[in-house]
Parts: sequence; C-alpha cells; structure tokens
Amino acid sequence: MIIMMVVVAVPPRVLVDSEGSAAAVSAEGKVVLNCPVVAGDPPPHISWYRSDAPVQLSDRVSQTDNGSLVIYDASVR
Repeated sequence: MIIMMVVVAVPPRVLVDSEGSAAAVSAEGKVVLNCPVVAGDPPPHISWYRSDAPVQLSDRVSQTDNGSLVIYDASVR
C-alpha cells in the first residue's frame, strides 16, 4: 500500500455569480456549463455531478481542458 500526502500551497478560488445564471437552450442545442476556477496549487481537478452521481462522459457529454462541461443534443428530462 502506498500512502501519499498532498500539500495544498494555494487553495482553489472559484468565481461565483451571486445572482446565479440561467440560459434558454433549444432542443438538440449545445450547452456549455462553465466552472471558473481562477487558481490553485496544485491545480484543482473539476468533477461534475448530477443527482449525487458523477456525470458520465460520452459522445454527447464531454469535459474541456479548462473543466467546462459540454452537452450536445441537449434535451429536457
């Protein structure tokens, strides 16, 4: 068993819109959900959840290098 210790030199800073945000999306449109992490050392890993379960990445759902979640062919459920 290997035990590792991570030292967080700079905690992550996330920009939060205090008023929240909403957008209208047309059926079969593309949705981009941003997570504006400003800084962190080590760089933070961004994970997306829906109903307490990790979002499964697929051909329709991807995550960009900056952590944004992109959903193609969006639909209402």
